[in-house]
Amino acid sequence: MPRLSDDRRRDRRDQIAAAALRCFVRDGFAGTSMADIITESGLSAGSIYSHFDSKAALLRHAIAEVLTARLASLQTGLDSRDRPTPADVLDQLLLEQDEPFEATASLLLQVWSQVPFERELAGLASAAVTDLLDVVTGALAPWGRERFGADADDRVRDAAGVVLAAMHGFVVRIVLQPGADREELRRSVVTGLAVSG
Repeated sequence: MPRLSDDRRRDRRDQIAAAALRCFVRDGFAGTSMADIITESGLSAGSIYSHFDSKAALLRHAIAEVLTARLASLQTGLDSRDRPTPADVLDQLLLEQDEPFEATASLLLQVWSQVPFERELAGLASAAVTDLLDVVTGALAPWGRERFGADADDRVRDAAGVVLAAMHGFVVRIVLQPGADREELRRSVVTGLAVSG
C-alpha cells in the first residue's frame, strides 16, 4: 500500500475523528464501539487503527481539534469588540456554539465525565480551560484597566473565572433541560451577568 503524505494523513485523521464525533453525539461515548466508528467512517479497521489505537485516543484528538478551532473563532469574535465587558465575552462564547448545540453540549458533558478516568483527557481538559481563561482574561483586560485601575489584574482573572463558570452552567442546563429555549436562556444568563457586574 502506498504511504500517505503528511497532508493526506492529517486529512484521514480528521475524517476518522469526524466520524467518531458523529458516533459519540448519536450514541454516547460509552455506547460507541470502534466497530461503530469504522462503519461510520467507511474505512477499514486497519486504516482506523493505523491512525488511532483506541476510542479514547480518537476522543482526545477530536476534542483537541474542536477546541483549537473554537478558541481561534472566539479570539476573532472578541477582537471585533471594543473593550468587552464580562457579559460581552460570555455572549460571544455562547454565540460561538454549533448547531445543533444540544448535541455539542451533550458531547461536552460526556467528555467532562471521562476526565476523572482518563489522565490524558484530564490534561487536555485542563489545558483547554487554561487556554480559554487566557483568551477571556486578555479580552477583559482593557475593560478591567478602565474600571479598576491598578487593581485590574486580580479582578479581571476573577471575572474571567465567572464567565467560564456561567458558560459551563449554560452547557449543563441545555443538556438537563432539552426543551429549553436556548436563545432565551443565553439572553438571561448574559443579562444576569451584566446586571451583577
